[in-house]
Amino acid sequence: MESDTFNMEEEKVACRQFIEEFSSVLMATVDCHGKPEVSYAPYVKYEDDYFVLISELAAHTKNLTETGNVSLLFIENECDAKNIFARKRASFQCHAYRLDTKSEAYNSVITVFSKKFGKVIELLKTLKDFHLYRLSPQQGRYVAGFGRTFIIKDGGEFEAIKADKE
Repeated sequence: MESDTFNMEEEKVACRQFIEEFSSVLMATVDCHGKPEVSYAPYVKYEDDYFVLISELAAHTKNLTETGNVSLLFIENECDAKNIFARKRASFQCHAYRLDTKSEAYNSVITVFSKKFGKVIELLKTLKDFHLYRLSPQQGRYVAGFGRTFIIKDGGEFEAIKADKE
């Protein structure tokens, strides 16, 4: 399908609304030896980035610290999918940065976490092993169904992917 057969603004809105349905995100990381790890974490979106408040006890935290890379996946529940082969999903390749607890950004994002997740954040932010990470998307992909796949470029621009006819 050609890009001009899709209303890109509508697709951007649909993608944003889809992601907003989630309270947690699947995270794929690798350690410094290339060993993969998949996990999840509650998240918030603030401005153009995703944030996770995670413990040093989790393998993904060590991996983020070592490599600074993570892939995020938001995926439609199997029982809600019209077709198991075309589950709606959005994925992003991100750079990860640990926020300093004394920074203005840290305080702003913790406030967003508190509003979304309640009193548990007041406890977690006092624990020495919990750290706040900024996950900054570099590029992504949104699959809205068969024949409706989009590249999400840095800056949020959408581009339809055409299937090869051969």
